[in-house]
Amino acid sequence: MSRQRPAILSEPPLALWAAEAYLRARAGVAVSSAWAPTFVPPGTWWGLPVRLGLLGVEATDDVPVASDWVVAVDPESETVRVYPAAEGDVVTATFGHQDFNGRAERSWGVRSGYLCTASSTHKLAQARAAEYDEPANLYERVLWHVDRALDWLRDAATGRLHKAGEPFELPDYKTGGRRPGTLAVYEDAAALAAWRDAPRVGLAEIVRVGHREHGVDAVREWRDLDGHEIVQPPWGTHVTELNGHQRAAWIRLDELPVVGPWQAPASGPELLTAVRAQGLDPRELLEPVWRHLRGVPGALLLVGAPIPPRFGESASTMHWQALRLPALGKEKPRTRATRDNKDFAQVLGHARTLDWVPTTENWHPDVIGNRGRLRREIREMAVVLIGAGALGSVVADMLVRMGVRLLVVVDHDRYEAGNGVRHRLTLGEIGTLKALALAAQLNASNPSARVRGYGVSLPSDVPDVVGALAEADLVIDCTASDTLLEDLPALGLKPDARVVSGSVGLGANQLYVFADRADQFSATAFDAWFSRHRRREHAAAADLGLPQASGCWHPVTPVPYHRLLRQAGLFVERIEALAAVPAERAAEVYSLDVPPALRAAA
Repeated sequence: MSRQRPAILSEPPLALWAAEAYLRARAGVAVSSAWAPTFVPPGTWWGLPVRLGLLGVEATDDVPVASDWVVAVDPESETVRVYPAAEGDVVTATFGHQDFNGRAERSWGVRSGYLCTASSTHKLAQARAAEYDEPANLYERVLWHVDRALDWLRDAATGRLHKAGEPFELPDYKTGGRRPGTLAVYEDAAALAAWRDAPRVGLAEIVRVGHREHGVDAVREWRDLDGHEIVQPPWGTHVTELNGHQRAAWIRLDELPVVGPWQAPASGPELLTAVRAQGLDPRELLEPVWRHLRGVPGALLLVGAPIPPRFGESASTMHWQALRLPALGKEKPRTRATRDNKDFAQVLGHARTLDWVPTTENWHPDVIGNRGRLRREIREMAVVLIGAGALGSVVADMLVRMGVRLLVVVDHDRYEAGNGVRHRLTLGEIGTLKALALAAQLNASNPSARVRGYGVSLPSDVPDVVGALAEADLVIDCTASDTLLEDLPALGLKPDARVVSGSVGLGANQLYVFADRADQFSATAFDAWFSRHRRREHAAAADLGLPQASGCWHPVTPVPYHRLLRQAGLFVERIEALAAVPAERAAEVYSLDVPPALRAAA
């Protein structure tokens, strides 16, 4: 249990006194005064004013030979931050690996631009102590942050904060404070090629994904001012079918607009200066845009430029940053030119702080999916999953979350309350066709997913189902039905399609996997292999007094959900491996290490 945060601090921890004593003797550091309560809320952080010097490096206009800073420590979380002081010999410019430094928080005694020294792999250059983790001991942690601040100053003065080969860093767009917001885009190298031939300005369609207030604004399509498509992001079904879109405008630049060393433009004049530095006339470019945004509440102007994955490399994607616009006045007859000039002046012609949406996320699967995904050849397959029961629902969920985009789910059953002990669906889907409800849920789990569900039995004469089976690269059977395996030749599968059938046994102790090419798949061969396992499952079920059936498909068969998840995960691993083997039959059994103690229901 964490300690209750004190209302007012009395004495700093002993570790801070020890750190202060060390820093007083540290080369390049001059302690200006002792630790004192600071920050808002009052008295909950300790601050140590220090002067940091450039060791062996010449001063610049932006980095004096010695500058004033505050080492701030939250004793509750033991967080350490290094801020420029609000007054004195202060670094006022914003550099790389630094928050926006344009505000003096005088009540705190600091400026807003604290250094990103928090982690050896977060923002700070990898070459600078990247092999060391932040110390757990508070005393050592304070010294570690101050040492990294000294490194930062030297690199800032010598222009070495952004080293070739390091991950590209965006400027901090929280120029107006901490107002939240996120823009989602879908960008890759192919889209960048289209952008290079696009006009400089145009219109975009924005939809809200998720919570009405705290969700994300996604750019669904990009068009020129005449309505012609420029780039059509391949969003999945969920984003494509969202209602309530809003119009936005966009302007395409040749590089990110940056002020000084690495500051996002904080005012209209700063943005205009940064755009003009690229040889572009923002007034001329934006003149035809304003009329499209009048009467649009909360309109956005999306400012885009190509960026590289790493410093020193060629650009690979477009980055877009959204700028919230003030409400634009109505246009009256014969006053368009006057109105355009007023709109330009209202948005960009004065020193009012720009209201940037601080966060942009690229929802391309290569970006958001790289935390855990299947190999590319599986993700790009057209997949049909037959059987949306317990095992099928979990397997489908894993596949889609790990990158499978094109999935068709086929199952004629409806969801019942008793299914909920081991199924991905919920009470809200009771009575619905499992395949349709699961498809809707899966589409909402991956912004690139295009999952279709069909509540039919197989074989089927429904054209869409027939077509999906004929185009499938991979067919996954989770029905545990021998009849389905016998009917495979009638489903019209491609000869080289891979068929993988999986089921779990009593208590999910065993996972049974059988796979082959569609033109070689034999129900007779499966039955010859599975017959001895069937007899064992049958006998175990009889001993428990269960109905004479085996496998998770029987509604009263004990299959604990946590064990089902373990077997489903293993099944997905085997699907990934077996789908890449075009012509080899596989017949595999996997057992969990410790069988559960099962007993028949009373």
